[in-house]
Amino acid sequence: MEGLQDDLDVLLVGAYFGKRNPGQVSTFMCAILNNSADLEPKFLSFCKIGSGYSFEQLADIRNRILPFAKPFNPSNCPTWFSLAPPSREKPDLIISIYKDCPVITVKATQIVESTQYACGYTLRFPRFVGIREDKKYVDCMTLSEMNHLRQLAEGRLALKSLQNYSSLGGMKRKRKTVKKPTVSSLYVSADVKDVKQVGSFFSNKEFCVFHGDEKIEKNQLEILIAKFGGSLTQNPSSDTFCIISGKPNGLKEKSFIVDGRFNIARIDWVFKCIEEKRLIPFKPSFMIFANKETLQSFRNLVDCYGDSYTEPVTVEEFKELISKIDISKLSYNVEETVKEFKNRYLNKFE
Repeated sequence: MEGLQDDLDVLLVGAYFGKRNPGQVSTFMCAILNNSADLEPKFLSFCKIGSGYSFEQLADIRNRILPFAKPFNPSNCPTWFSLAPPSREKPDLIISIYKDCPVITVKATQIVESTQYACGYTLRFPRFVGIREDKKYVDCMTLSEMNHLRQLAEGRLALKSLQNYSSLGGMKRKRKTVKKPTVSSLYVSADVKDVKQVGSFFSNKEFCVFHGDEKIEKNQLEILIAKFGGSLTQNPSSDTFCIISGKPNGLKEKSFIVDGRFNIARIDWVFKCIEEKRLIPFKPSFMIFANKETLQSFRNLVDCYGDSYTEPVTVEEFKELISKIDISKLSYNVEETVKEFKNRYLNKFE
């Protein structure tokens, strides 16, 4: 679906029998994780997926879930799963145990209100993208993440609206080659097993790269980090040193800023470390977001303008620091201070 902004990871929990082939499942119910303090995860019905997959992918999904599926009985709904009362949208089959449910990636144009699903919302025009082999049930989208995405873009997930409407209001259809759905490169890690390590200052540090920028792509950045000893993950955890991104305003970045646990560093920080061949301490100019611990360390390491007490600065960095100073708010006379500086230090060399 051209123009869509973000992929969404949801949990495939049930299936529907097809109308043309009553004995075969061809549509699937998906759910998201409820944010609760219960020991057992709770999942809320969210959407139906019935398009986007090839015949081979559909067969793969069937083979994965049917051994664990059973007929759905609304009066005996699994304790881990909730439907919208009074069971308005319900699947024909339900996977018995949530641990056997696969996480899949979908695309959609919009998050819209719906009374048919337990979370109160659903996806408009959802399409299957791929199965997330690297994710478990606890890694699917949560209710709070869904609400955050909905609020960020007023529910819209498309970068641009459908175009090419005729003057009569109809949509002009263009023939195009149908591409086989694949998992977005946003979630695919670079193959670094054969990367030759040339440095070690990133050793024992795990990084998660969200996005590249106009200078370097995500996979290239991951290879660069691996060359200097860093390990990589696609899903940040308590073991992750920091997130790296070249897209400060990305939806995923904003979601993790709301989460608040992870430092998100700019790509410039990686290049600076490589340039100086050492692990450079974080400072405000390198950060898209700093967690509480890092912010606390900044109070001891940098001044109010972000200038480090211990790290040298380049000419460009110095100019940037100076540009942040509002002379009108300084408590001393700038001209007198400059004159005193010249008399004290510069006159010696004249």
